[in-house]
Amino acid sequence: MAPKQRLSTISYLPLEIIVDILLRLPLKDLIRFMCVCKAWNTTIHNEKFIEAYHRRPMKTNNSRTIVLVPCSSSSGDFCFSVSLDDRDAFGNAVRIEKPPLRYPDKATIMLGCCNGLVCINNIHDRDCAIWNPSIRRFKRIPFTTIEQPAEAEVEVMRFPMFGLGYDSTNDDYKIVRVVLFRKSGMADEVCSEVKIYSLKSNSWKKIQNLPSNDLRMYVSPITTLQGALTFLNGALHWLMRHKLDGNMKRLVSLDLATEQYNEFPCPPVNTDRNTNLTLHVLGGYLCVCVIPAGDVVYIWGSRQNDVWIMREYGVAASWTRLYTIEEGGPAMPRRFRYCKPLAFSNTGEMVLLENAPGQIMFWYDYLQQKRGKQVDMPSPRSRCSFLPAICVENLHLLDGDPVTVTVGRQQQQVLPSWILFFQTIARGREARCKRSISNELRPGARMLKLF
Repeated sequence: MAPKQRLSTISYLPLEIIVDILLRLPLKDLIRFMCVCKAWNTTIHNEKFIEAYHRRPMKTNNSRTIVLVPCSSSSGDFCFSVSLDDRDAFGNAVRIEKPPLRYPDKATIMLGCCNGLVCINNIHDRDCAIWNPSIRRFKRIPFTTIEQPAEAEVEVMRFPMFGLGYDSTNDDYKIVRVVLFRKSGMADEVCSEVKIYSLKSNSWKKIQNLPSNDLRMYVSPITTLQGALTFLNGALHWLMRHKLDGNMKRLVSLDLATEQYNEFPCPPVNTDRNTNLTLHVLGGYLCVCVIPAGDVVYIWGSRQNDVWIMREYGVAASWTRLYTIEEGGPAMPRRFRYCKPLAFSNTGEMVLLENAPGQIMFWYDYLQQKRGKQVDMPSPRSRCSFLPAICVENLHLLDGDPVTVTVGRQQQQVLPSWILFFQTIARGREARCKRSISNELRPGARMLKLF
């Protein structure tokens, strides 16, 4: 068949089929196809198309990426991203040179992760950004001041806590910042300030403070303040303890749409002062790791981790112990520490664990063999530690600022789509073919009617 006949056949495909084909493409190819014609470029930038493309890998558990961010400024001036396919096989590492907000001698930390977007901050500066590692784009977040409360003689208690989440009601990504205040010489907070940033409006606003019914913020010494807020089901969650009885701990959530607080019970386990609890999301469930009292052998960990998940969101009776992992088990790390659960395998028979903080990762077969298998991850120097975040490929922040990346020794940069478009137009025969497709698919508004 002649080239012109092929182009004519493509141009007469129903628009629904063309869009369905685009939704099935790998992200790397989809970015390239924005150059084919204005109609395709407009469609791929459409918010409903972006959301539909994001839902596709979420249903199949495919297109996952592990982003590795240095724990400290001494770990190097770069990050890594490693793909994880539907067979739980790790791909080649892609080195990201100078990730967003990365400065010499200043550590970049992860504040939260949601739907493939990562909220990052420079610990020695006011800079904060939302980063999409899949397409190497980011958006810098405007700084907001901390307002001094009316109470006299109070001071900021510790580094602010952040969380990133998605408000599906308003189709908006939001950042929550929690600042705690205490009186001089006191250990517990006396008041708080809570602000929410909206990506859609690019602005901050102050909301009601944390619940003050005898609850105080609980942060385990095993984890960091930056990872204290966890997103699930349209809300951010964290742990709190009773003011008078520190053994009593509760789960508190903030609904990002209604901006209302709710409380959940913790798993039915011993939660005395010697027991550390950490909160996570595992496979779409709230997950609590319990390090039992009396087993602490390192300042950062213990000989045993009990992992519980809430099978039915908000139902206390649905808390179920998923597994118990112990030091000295088959093929377990030599120096056992707190093992943070990251993700289920595609079959659901294994859990990917991080031997915190940022040391190694391994698959743990919690159903049958109760064995661990270490994962070989990239590390430029043996003493470097990286904190992982599980992301899925998505198109959010397409119009954000680009981030430079390196594959092997070759440095690349993801250019804005309009530059890529004009570069393609200038490529002789290939460009002429693409212009032919563009002419036959116009106007671009027709494709958008599919949504």
